[in-house]
Amino acid sequence: MLADWILDKKPSAVGAAIGAVVGLVVITPAAGFVSIGSAIVMGFIGGAACNGIARLVKEKLGLDDTLDVFACHGCGGLIGAILTGVFASKAVNPDGVNGLLFGESEMFLGNLVGGLIVIAYSMIVTALIIKMVSFVTAIRVSEDEEDFGLDQSQHGEKVLSI
Repeated sequence: MLADWILDKKPSAVGAAIGAVVGLVVITPAAGFVSIGSAIVMGFIGGAACNGIARLVKEKLGLDDTLDVFACHGCGGLIGAILTGVFASKAVNPDGVNGLLFGESEMFLGNLVGGLIVIAYSMIVTALIIKMVSFVTAIRVSEDEEDFGLDQSQHGEKVLSI
C-alpha cells in the first residue's frame, strides 16, 4: 500500500491486501530463523519488490497476472528464501546457521541455488503440463475475455471507478 501511495499518489485497499499476503509469503521460509526486526525488514523489501514486479508484469510486459499470483507467491517466496539466507541468525535458532549479515554464506548460497533449480523445474514441468492439457482442451481464454481482463472475466473481480 505504501508503494502504491508513493507511486500512484494514493493508497489502495488492493495494495494493502496484497501487501499483507506478500508479507506472509516472504516470511514463511524464514520462520524460526530470523528475528522480529529482520522479519519486518524482509516484509518491506518483499512488499516493495513484489509491487514492482506486479507493475512490470502488467504495465510493461502487458501480461494479465490474475490476482498478481506470480508476483505475490512466486516472486515473494523466492525473495523470502533468499533473504532468509541474509538475515538468518543462530541467536534466534541455535541449531540453524547464520546468514550473510552474520558472516556466513552457506544458507544464502544454498537458498539461491535451490531457488534457481525450482524456477527451472517449474518452467519445464509447467510447459509439459500445458502441452498435455492442450490435447484435451483450449489453453487460452477468448480474445474478448482477455481484452476485458482476466480478473474481471474469469474471477468477477471488478475495478470500481469513482
